[in-house]
Amino acid sequence: MIVHPDTSSWIPCGRTSNSRYFEAHGKLLICIPDEKSTDTESSARENSRFQEQHWTECRRSGMCIVFFDFLIDQTAGARRVYSGFPFHQQRGTALVGGTALSRAIASFFMGLSLPTTPTKMFGSFADASKWCLGLLASEEGRSLGIS
Repeated sequence: MIVHPDTSSWIPCGRTSNSRYFEAHGKLLICIPDEKSTDTESSARENSRFQEQHWTECRRSGMCIVFFDFLIDQTAGARRVYSGFPFHQQRGTALVGGTALSRAIASFFMGLSLPTTPTKMFGSFADASKWCLGLLASEEGRSLGIS
């Protein structure tokens, strides 16, 4: 089943050629690809730059949650971008999907690529945001010397 996000409480913060972006909880950038879109090398580069630029302009780090159900394909070029993009402010990515196709694309991506930041697949936004916020809290604790 397709996971349809409720964007009513999120802050719109822009779009790229194939995705809309929102911010939630001050630390999460939400990416909603256009329906039936394909993630290509060009769109992957554009989305990666958008995400990194967002956190740089906000002067803080954060994580991205991508609603993967709306993608119908991700090219090898897109996977290469994500496995080599030099993220500095973005700390990780959660992929949210409920369809067999989105889970297959995500599994293929994570199995063939080694993303430069932690990346994990979830069936719900709630689980994805909990994981993201937990990783960020853990990172903040380490930077303060708290284990």
